[in-house]
Amino acid sequence: MDIAAESLAKHAEWRGKLAFDPKMDIATRHDLAVAYTPGVAEPCKVIAENPEVMDDWDETCGDRETKICFIGQHMDKQALVAGLDACLVDWQH
Repeated sequence: MDIAAESLAKHAEWRGKLAFDPKMDIATRHDLAVAYTPGVAEPCKVIAENPEVMDDWDETCGDRETKICFIGQHMDKQALVAGLDACLVDWQH
């Protein structure tokens, strides 16, 4: 079985491929909001308004970068990229 076929088979078997281990119990929508969206945006807003908080970041891990992956059909890549680019912050100012 090639990688593409195996990947699709595992996706169907596991109903997705990735999981994460949260640092808190997530039992309700409120818990999820605090841990993720919109909760994840709040630190970004603070950093955008007060770049000096970056001085407290971990030297080894930096901002503990999070990556996202969009999986689906008929997605407009240019629109996705444009939307994500609109969220970028110019750290030079």
